[in-house]
Amino acid sequence: MSSDDLKFEIDGPEVHQRTVDAEAALSLFASYLELVRKAAEERGVKLAFHGLEVKEKCLQIASLPSDGLAALVGARDVSAMLAHQAPVPESLKKSIQGFRKRLKNFPQRIERTSVQVGGSERLGLDVSWSEPQVGETLETFSGRAIVTRVGGKNPTVRLSSRLEPKEMTLDAEKDIARRIAPFLYKEVEVDARVRRDEKGVITGGELLNFEEVRDEDPTQAWRDFFRAAGNDWGNLSADELNEEIGRG
Repeated sequence: MSSDDLKFEIDGPEVHQRTVDAEAALSLFASYLELVRKAAEERGVKLAFHGLEVKEKCLQIASLPSDGLAALVGARDVSAMLAHQAPVPESLKKSIQGFRKRLKNFPQRIERTSVQVGGSERLGLDVSWSEPQVGETLETFSGRAIVTRVGGKNPTVRLSSRLEPKEMTLDAEKDIARRIAPFLYKEVEVDARVRRDEKGVITGGELLNFEEVRDEDPTQAWRDFFRAAGNDWGNLSADELNEEIGRG
């Protein structure tokens, strides 16, 4: 095969070249190629794929596009649609739904999927992000929040924000979960995609990134957290709080 191939990767504990469900994997790959082809057609470019190669990487399936640039642009468009960062044209709605359904019903657990066209950047495909339920809305969330829990087989991060009436529990990639774990009970600046119910409460979503917050008063985040939790410690002075949490 060529270095210009479109490479589709599926990652999971039981997803390997010799153990993967072949029919399900090929159906998922074909569904993705259909999405990229239709996305290219939306931009007025005819696109086809030729050849097939399977590699062990958990599992990588590759095919050569007739137009590498069109395949890359189409793949970027598809990733944005799957992540709810771009509108889905009418001609792709059924195909998007079909791809999501194949991901959801894949017989082996998939933790991550990605695509690379030639030597371009690797594009992530949302596995955990689900369609909103009736009455829910999708939006981005950016702001400060205190990390109150990190963990799980499929990692989640629980956050408490002064801007929200309840804590939010968000899906997170393993790398983000590992990096944010040392910030437990500390305030961070987060970027996330969230779902809200009809009352405006965040019901789920995905943590996309975070940054450390460096405040002049290191006890401020603790006071905010305890005040949000209804704990009397939120009204203590810095010296009193330091004494209570063992910093003094």
